[in-house]
Amino acid sequence: MTSRDKKRELYPVPREPERVTRADILLVGMYDRDARAVPSRLFGALAQSTVEVDFVDLTAPQMADAMAVLSPLISYDFDAVELAGRLESSNFTGRYVAFALDVPNPDSIKAEVARVAPGVAFDIVSTGQGPHLAGPADQR
Repeated sequence: MTSRDKKRELYPVPREPERVTRADILLVGMYDRDARAVPSRLFGALAQSTVEVDFVDLTAPQMADAMAVLSPLISYDFDAVELAGRLESSNFTGRYVAFALDVPNPDSIKAEVARVAPGVAFDIVSTGQGPHLAGPADQR
C-alpha cells in the first residue's frame, strides 16, 4: 500500500454526486460574511467564479478541478490539515489558502500540512482585524 493509498483511507472523499458545480475557487466551510469579503481581498478579479461548499460535501471532482481552495484555518467541522489531506487524496493540483485573524506560528502549521499533504501548494494568510470583520460595536 502506497502512502497516497494510506492517505485516502485517513481522509476519505465522499462519493461523487450526479451533478458537480465547477469553480475556479472553492470556498470551504466559510461563513457568509467571510465568503463575501475574503476571496476578493486575496484573489481580486479571480474571485468571480467561486462556489461555497461544506467540508462534508466536498467531492473529488470539485477538488481536482479547482484552481484554488480557500478556507478558514480552523473551522467547526475541520481544520487546514484535514482539508489538505483530502485535497492530496483527490489529486488537487491548485493552491490551498487558509486564513485566520492571527496566526501565531505559521511555520509549524505549514510543516504539519506538508507532512500530511506534500503535494499540495499551501499558504496561510493572516487577515488581521479589518473593517469587513468588525462587529457593530467596533464601527464607532
